[in-house]
Amino acid sequence: MAYYLLAFLTSACIMTLEIVAGRLIAPQIGVNLYTWTSIIGVVLTGISVGSFVGGWMADRWNPRRLLSGVLIIAGLLTVAIIPGVPWVNRPLFLNLPPLLGILSMVAVLFFIPSFFLALVSPLLYKLALRDPNRVGGTVGRLAASGALGSIAGTFATGFWLVPAVGTRNIVIGVAAAVVVLGLLCTAWRPWLRTTAIAVILSLLAVGLWQRPAFLQSPCDVESAYYCLKVNESASAGVGLVKKLVLDNLVHSGVIIDYPDALWYDYEQTMAWILEQLNAGADNARAGSPGFSALFLGGGGYILPHWVERHFPGSRVDVAEIDPEVTRIALKEFIPADNTITTFNDDARRVLSRQLSDSRYDVVIGDAFNDVAVPYHLTTREFDLLIRDRLKPGGIYMMNVVDRPDGLFQGALVRTLGTVFPHLYVLMEKQETGDAFRTHTTLVLVASLTPLPLDEWAARSTPPYLITEPDLGAAEQYALLTDDYAPTDTLLLPVFIERWD
Repeated sequence: MAYYLLAFLTSACIMTLEIVAGRLIAPQIGVNLYTWTSIIGVVLTGISVGSFVGGWMADRWNPRRLLSGVLIIAGLLTVAIIPGVPWVNRPLFLNLPPLLGILSMVAVLFFIPSFFLALVSPLLYKLALRDPNRVGGTVGRLAASGALGSIAGTFATGFWLVPAVGTRNIVIGVAAAVVVLGLLCTAWRPWLRTTAIAVILSLLAVGLWQRPAFLQSPCDVESAYYCLKVNESASAGVGLVKKLVLDNLVHSGVIIDYPDALWYDYEQTMAWILEQLNAGADNARAGSPGFSALFLGGGGYILPHWVERHFPGSRVDVAEIDPEVTRIALKEFIPADNTITTFNDDARRVLSRQLSDSRYDVVIGDAFNDVAVPYHLTTREFDLLIRDRLKPGGIYMMNVVDRPDGLFQGALVRTLGTVFPHLYVLMEKQETGDAFRTHTTLVLVASLTPLPLDEWAARSTPPYLITEPDLGAAEQYALLTDDYAPTDTLLLPVFIERWD
């Protein structure tokens, strides 16, 4: 029974480390397809090599004597991950090509702990296989125990431990548990084992209480989705800006001395469009009761609160998947006595379930930030869902970071063009004239009826340049569907620019 329990626990520890790996490195380099591919590949490589070497060791030495040492070393190497996380964010890795740099960072942190934890299984197999007539049953039970441990570690970490305990505490707990298992497997006298375990647990308690610098999380809050930080820093021309950082990306900013201003240029552009829609008594959207607006993604709730203030009587709803983002927004960025209604769920679920009977003048997609793109919010099926939630004459706006001729924005234009007959692209003014070699922030506007953008621009100068894309030329780009939405690949050029 002890062998099966050890197989269960060590497999659980490996999967726990794999799950928390993404959260540990998110504040350094973010999380995307390439990050998770590197994590899964490195951990599987560690398991493969460790299993091979462990089998070789089990045939040459007494596995009972090896077991305790392997576990203790594995535990010590696991705790070393924590001080190693900031260390890998160095020019040694950042000067490598992006994908190789990410792979190298992950390998330095997680290959060796995975390797040593994987050494355990072959040793257990050798110890448990005593009766040649029961090899199949023994192997099957050990394999099942390891698989169940992997399942338990995955579910417990993702569903409970990360939001409840935090990634650094999880790593410390895994390290301590593995070292204690190693001590229990020693041939030491009982009093010596008990003393050693007591010392380890005491050090664990003191470490968690004192929180030395290398154990302190870079996050103000660690939710199930993000590492959240709020900081203040100077911004050219405007002074101090309070920023909401999710993982390694700034999602919202408010100018401390001018809280009514909009810091992001794309927010100013969206606000300009809303003002033009609302201008004039003959406009169907003008006057009481104001707009009905749905925001997909809340961030710091800066633009939703702006709409609430500037268009009294408006209905403002926000679909924000992370309750902690909402909590911090209400605490740090907007007054708690606002009239905004929040749905803490995935935007697509909110549209198809909670808001299935609602219709809006404006839907604003603000769930994209840089190269962090929820791909299921880019597809034709999602665009059809948006169209069904718009009132007659309603519009859909979204912010996108890409090159003006980028593959991602081209795919979005083509995909939106299959659902909305009228599309407009607004982009930052390029001072250098080199608009097609550098990523920028774009605002895509889609509608079922034409918008008088020229008339609006004559009445009030828009913050962004306005173009109407050629939908025929957009046929060269990918059509994004639920079955095919390679957003990370389409944004790879931007990711490379960000890395450099």
